[in-house]
Amino acid sequence: MSGAASARYAIGLGRNPPDADLLAEVADRWLKGLPGVRLGPAEGGAGPTLR
Repeated sequence: MSGAASARYAIGLGRNPPDADLLAEVADRWLKGLPGVRLGPAEGGAGPTLR
């Protein structure tokens, strides 16, 4: 999804971030209460540079 109704945020996960499976397991609990929100890893630097 893109356009005016879309927002993307980078979330820093520290020096040793969880793998995709653990991230999905942890996020599942709070994503259930946020309709339309998705969370996933950005592979190979696909996310924005945080400043």
